[in-house]
Amino acid sequence: MAMVKARAITGIPEWLPEVKRVEQLWMDKIRTVYEKYGYLPVETSAIELLDVLRAKGEIDKEIYVVKKLHAGSKENFGLHYDLTVPLARYVAQNQGQLTFPFRRYQMQKIWRGERPQKGRYREFYQCDIDVVDNEKLGLYFDFEVLYAGQEAMKMLGIPDFVIGVSNRKIYEGYLEGLGIAETTQVLRIIDKMDKIGTEGVSRLLRDDVGLDLAVIEKSLLPASVTSKDMSFVEQFAAFGISTEKTEAGIAELKEVMLAVENAGDANVMVDLSFVRGFDYYTGTIFEGKFVEDIGLGSICSGGRYENLTSRFTKRNLPGVGFSIGLSRIFGGMLDRGLISELASPHIDALILRTDADDLPSVVKLASTLRNRGFRVETYAYHDKMSKQFKYASKKKVPYIWIASRDNLNEFEVKNMNTGAQALADPATWEMA
Repeated sequence: MAMVKARAITGIPEWLPEVKRVEQLWMDKIRTVYEKYGYLPVETSAIELLDVLRAKGEIDKEIYVVKKLHAGSKENFGLHYDLTVPLARYVAQNQGQLTFPFRRYQMQKIWRGERPQKGRYREFYQCDIDVVDNEKLGLYFDFEVLYAGQEAMKMLGIPDFVIGVSNRKIYEGYLEGLGIAETTQVLRIIDKMDKIGTEGVSRLLRDDVGLDLAVIEKSLLPASVTSKDMSFVEQFAAFGISTEKTEAGIAELKEVMLAVENAGDANVMVDLSFVRGFDYYTGTIFEGKFVEDIGLGSICSGGRYENLTSRFTKRNLPGVGFSIGLSRIFGGMLDRGLISELASPHIDALILRTDADDLPSVVKLASTLRNRGFRVETYAYHDKMSKQFKYASKKKVPYIWIASRDNLNEFEVKNMNTGAQALADPATWEMA
């Protein structure tokens, strides 16, 4: 059989072990925060029926189809491209066994048929937190997922970020007040503002939607509204358009921001310039970015969806969620050398081998240290000490345990940072 060149698919990160360990530490930190708020873990299948995946709208170009290799395969499966649609299916399918309001977190890989580039992968992790309730969902939960999500992101030690909060009803009602009927198409174009700028958005609104210049200029006015307090109400009112839908959106956004203000210490502000392109969002929406742009774009997002489960059940099960783009943040920071945890060792001590007969004492030592909570690795071979020390240095091990040549049941510990070495009792030893 001919040799096959070992090569990975572009756009699918495969970290080295030391890097993967840090990624898992990040996920542990996120998990700790989510569970502090009372959320439980859920894991859904990576593969869904295509009919289920299409519940989100126009996303056919993003779905990877799964088929058997043999000719004539008729499987109707695809890899999930987010965790929200699988959640909607999961809740509809298990609603009789769940306790509502149902709080869940989910950290899994997802797949999207995008062109690989910095910050965009074909396969990547998202860390989601969602609440789904029966018939109605209080606005408190919009605040809770937002606040828990931003708290989890702070735990990662990433650069300063800000999460913009808006309400889709505001912009949608405003466009209707301008007499625009195809609000969904217009909102999808406006959502591209940070990618193609005002001129690019204006051109698409003219060419694709057929709006005239005067209407285009008015349609972009709400995108200028930002505030860290309630002043967004006056800013929006100055545009002179008020509908039942805009008033509802303003009232909901005020309630969410009031909760944020009282909770304090949140990286959150009102920003009406983003509207979230997916049309299943019905109210509150979130989108976060780094304060100093490092070329990654959106790093977290989410919002309220009143009707997503309607594709799977007649029961009304509204929800709201927040998603952290873990791989986008992690990969972007890794490329820029901004992940400090890579410098920390993954083990506390390495036990070297000094004698062909030292195995019993080495095994006993390792067990004693591990039972006390230390992370310990044992060197497996009786190599030259220079080779063993070289291995320890390469792995950045902070402490070395070495058996005495006169008594294999006595050990010395060497601090690899200071060079200090002395006899130590594994039952009482502590790291400096």
